[in-house]
Amino acid sequence: WFVEDYFFGGKQLFGTRVGESAFPYIVLNFDLSSGNPKLAVYPGGFFYGQRTQGAMNLYSDLKSDLTGWLREFHGRYPLEYEHISSEAMLFNATTGVALLQSFSTGYAIGCAQSFYLDTEPFQLAKIPAVTLLSFKDLRLKAFTPHDKAASVSWSDLEPQARFAFFILEKILSGSTTVFRKSATRPVRIEVDPANGGFGYITATVEVVEYDPTIPTLYRAVPSSLVVVQKRDWYYNVMSSLGVTIFDPPYAKMIELTDDQGKVAVVGLAPPETFTGNVEVYAYKVENGRLTHVPDMGPNGIGKFLPYPPKLLMGTTLKAVVFKASALLLPSITVPDQPWPLATFNRYGKPSYPVPYTRYSSPYPLAVSIFYPNLATPESYSHAVDYQNRLLLVFAPPESRICVIVSFGGEQRRAVIAINFSDDRINGIKLGAAGSVVYAPNAVKMYTSELLTLSLERYEKAKSSGVVDPTSEALLNDILKLFRPDATFGELWAAWGSSLKLYERTRGMSLDFATATLVVMLLIVPFTIIAEKLLFGRGGFRRIAYVVGVAAATFLLFATLHPGFSVVYSVYALSLGTVMAALTIPTLFFLLVLFNRALGYTKRAKLGAHTLERETFDLFVTALATGAENMKRRRLRSALTLTTVILVVVSLVSLTSVVPVLRVGVSIFESAAPFSGILVKSPSSEPLDPVVIEVLTSLLGRDYIVTPRYWLYPPLRGERFTLTSEKGRISTFRAAIGVSAKELETSFKDLNLDPSIFAKVPSSCLIPRSTASSLGVDVGDLVEFSGLKMVVAGVFDDSLAEKLVRDIDDRVGETPYGGRPYDVDRMVDLQRFDTSIRIPWSEIVIINSELLKNIPGAFLASVLILPRGETSSDGLANLSYKIYNVFGKLDVYFSVDGQACLVSSRFIQEFFGFSFIVIPVVIGGFSLVLAILGSVHERMREASIYSALGLAPAHVGGMFLAEVVVYAIIGVVTGYAVGIAAARVFNFAVATGGYVGMNYSSSSVLTSLAVVTAMILAASLYPFARVSKLVTPSLERKWRAPAKPRGDVWEIPLPFTFREEEMAAGLAAYLSEYLENKRERIGTFAVMEHYVRVEAGKVVVKARIWLAPYEQNIVQDTEIILAKSATEARYIVTMKATRESGPYDLWVKSCETFMREVREQLLTWRLLKPEERSAYIKQGLEMVRSL
Repeated sequence: WFVEDYFFGGKQLFGTRVGESAFPYIVLNFDLSSGNPKLAVYPGGFFYGQRTQGAMNLYSDLKSDLTGWLREFHGRYPLEYEHISSEAMLFNATTGVALLQSFSTGYAIGCAQSFYLDTEPFQLAKIPAVTLLSFKDLRLKAFTPHDKAASVSWSDLEPQARFAFFILEKILSGSTTVFRKSATRPVRIEVDPANGGFGYITATVEVVEYDPTIPTLYRAVPSSLVVVQKRDWYYNVMSSLGVTIFDPPYAKMIELTDDQGKVAVVGLAPPETFTGNVEVYAYKVENGRLTHVPDMGPNGIGKFLPYPPKLLMGTTLKAVVFKASALLLPSITVPDQPWPLATFNRYGKPSYPVPYTRYSSPYPLAVSIFYPNLATPESYSHAVDYQNRLLLVFAPPESRICVIVSFGGEQRRAVIAINFSDDRINGIKLGAAGSVVYAPNAVKMYTSELLTLSLERYEKAKSSGVVDPTSEALLNDILKLFRPDATFGELWAAWGSSLKLYERTRGMSLDFATATLVVMLLIVPFTIIAEKLLFGRGGFRRIAYVVGVAAATFLLFATLHPGFSVVYSVYALSLGTVMAALTIPTLFFLLVLFNRALGYTKRAKLGAHTLERETFDLFVTALATGAENMKRRRLRSALTLTTVILVVVSLVSLTSVVPVLRVGVSIFESAAPFSGILVKSPSSEPLDPVVIEVLTSLLGRDYIVTPRYWLYPPLRGERFTLTSEKGRISTFRAAIGVSAKELETSFKDLNLDPSIFAKVPSSCLIPRSTASSLGVDVGDLVEFSGLKMVVAGVFDDSLAEKLVRDIDDRVGETPYGGRPYDVDRMVDLQRFDTSIRIPWSEIVIINSELLKNIPGAFLASVLILPRGETSSDGLANLSYKIYNVFGKLDVYFSVDGQACLVSSRFIQEFFGFSFIVIPVVIGGFSLVLAILGSVHERMREASIYSALGLAPAHVGGMFLAEVVVYAIIGVVTGYAVGIAAARVFNFAVATGGYVGMNYSSSSVLTSLAVVTAMILAASLYPFARVSKLVTPSLERKWRAPAKPRGDVWEIPLPFTFREEEMAAGLAAYLSEYLENKRERIGTFAVMEHYVRVEAGKVVVKARIWLAPYEQNIVQDTEIILAKSATEARYIVTMKATRESGPYDLWVKSCETFMREVREQLLTWRLLKPEERSAYIKQGLEMVRSL
């Protein structure tokens, strides 16, 4: 408001107007803290993080002056300089170069906290503004007026204050110009597309609530809170100071509306500043209760976006709210893959430093809010507390709502709160406006919901004769764990098993629906072919028979197949199948008609020079012919069909394809000098701290759970600073947090004394190289991020590379010992590699009790150690138990150098196939004999087809179509009989679900594929026999009867005719064909052509360019239609004369050209009479005109 009132509003400051007779020079902000002595001179501000080139140009003179001042301060106050210097502000006395990283363009130095006094409004108005900021203070100690003097670290504050007053003295004394420009005037908007402009505007926010009872549909909500926050943008990423929605409250603009629900928000940046955009939300608090929240429904965000497309001066923004009550859901995570909802760097921004993993921060989650009738509320909202795994869901007061939370790219539905009971969704009842309904036993509720839904699905399947071994095993595990007196760890394990059971039964339901759809789609061709075989009527009676057969088949499967009883809406599925059965043929016929229309258009434009076969018509005719042939030999067809049906029945009822979860181990020699269990993510994704709580609850007092934490600098290339009491500084790249107990395991061979580490939580272990540079030893104090730590030990970093070993380190390979990844190198190489680690010389080991509380640290892995002696079987059983809880994590265990990695996977196991292999083979040979006998009896038919000119493929296709009829009829009938047999004999119960009813779509398709492959394999030999009997027209290849003589090649073509007018028609036909060959596409191109008439003959002359065109093969061609001197007929001769090109290639290409001309002559005979008449008429007119 100061900028708005005094710079642009006309208010007088010290009796004068700013920008008229008084001009702002520079704005200085002192934001000093005693938590850390590192100081930065930071230009600009925090909220937008405006780091454009235009903004940095304001400080070019100041940056130059600061370089000299930093050099002078280094010379006058060397000790104070050592305290305040950092990567943000550094002077190298050897080179004389000063580094001011905070003045960089595009990104800023990272700050551990936001500014308390933000100078950015001045910079937006193009007034230089600078903050002297203690930028590395994590606010563990803060210097504010409310602190006592005892809590202030004066040794940290004094050097910062001395430098700040030193800079202030330089500016006030006028010893330098700082800004050489004349008077600086504030600007409302300045456009600079090249560098980034400036702007300071005001917008009005109107808070409204949807009300359909008033004409405007929205009414004002007075006395509301308006919150403006920055959206993510190019300059608002991890490496920027621009705030995000995850930043603390002082990174937002908060205003209170008036009685009309309106408020003016000042200090907004227009698009000209290149700072991105903002989001505007509103809330209302009444009597200490949050009664109105942002409306994310269709009448809220769906109509008025919270972020304006473009901010202009005086813009009015609408923030829609609704009266709401809330449901608070804790423990929002995935039980068997507990990754944190978000990891934050030490500056409060969500980020995960290790690249190329499956984890991203914040972790993707989707929240579905709906009523028990599955309708979405008109108004709803939700908020996620990413640090504490809390979800707050808002909906209209006194309503019943349901919530499903899905996680990750796979959208796993781990959190379900729908109050499902009595086979219906009841929802959770909310209270009055502003109230919160809390689910105290959330894990128990999620487990109950998943279990109830899974049981409802599985009981339906089980009542239909389906037994699933995996579901049975999971159900038994859940019932053992889900007890009234269950511990937290057991409840968590039951939640994970319930999620697996839910996903398994959901997959079964989807498979049931798919199998039902496959069956109903098979009914369509089965009905048509069965009607042809059984009745073969025509007209309306055929339609009646088709409908009757379809209805009977549908009712049979509806009674026998479990999918029809499990699927929630069989009628909707049936209707969809009928629509598909009607739509697909319609679309197919439309495509056929479209192709025919294209063919007609092609013939109309280019002439009838190609023959097009109606493949679909041939296929339908072949199927009909196959069905008729089967009816002629009823006994043989019945026996063959019975063989096919029996094979399908055995596949369906006596075999099973069952997905089974198999847990196994991968054994290797571990380099770890201890026995224990290691739990981590596959690619070192972070773990949620709840893992520690679950493991502690599950394992009891016999085992020690020791967490391991990693801490990276927030920016790539940045390093942590460690300072000794003598003021000496050393840097390191990462910190790891371990417990004192682990010093006796992984670090055992380094001979470190764990006593100090165990007694002093704020302690650390440092490499010998670091201790040497700091001049410290065991018991000395060092400072890290404002924290005083005791040096509990100094280790030899060169020995640590060889002797620090973890359970997953293998013998003979380089041990990693739990070291963090070298993130910078991974980014350079653009790949994830477990071997890329930071060396021990650049790592500081901090007590895990301290490191877990430092912002930016995350849980990397968990080590479990036995308190006493343990056996291999004991650790193995415990590892399996842990893996059953955290099935998506890696679980290693090691005993006496022998280690195992526990893993699992779903595999499709085939049961019962060994019993039916021989019957299937016998059935296949029986089919070969039956089909071969059928072919042998119909040799005369094959001879007739050959005499009619059918190709071998066409004749073989007719016999093959008959085999397809066997396949379709046999599979559908056999599948129905097989399901009936499985129900009658109840194989599933007898075998525990391993052999039983093949209900899945994969089983249907497997049966179809096996039988079809068997039938087709059985028909290969008969098909080959038929093909050999028929004249092999497809292999006939015309060859020129004469050889070229030099460059001239004269060839008589096998084509004669008697009608004189046909010569003119052929001339027109060939001339049209040559005209269409002007482009260099195909085997030849026509350069020029014409027709001439001589005594008793017509000559079509052309100049032909033959392929390959780069060889420049050109020939002169004459196609002569001459009347024979001895016979009353016309003969056709072609004469080709080579003009250029290689001789051998000309001979080959010319023969190809002759074959194409011959094919045109043969095509002429296949033209319709009216088409030939048209060409003859055209040719006679052409001849007369010559």
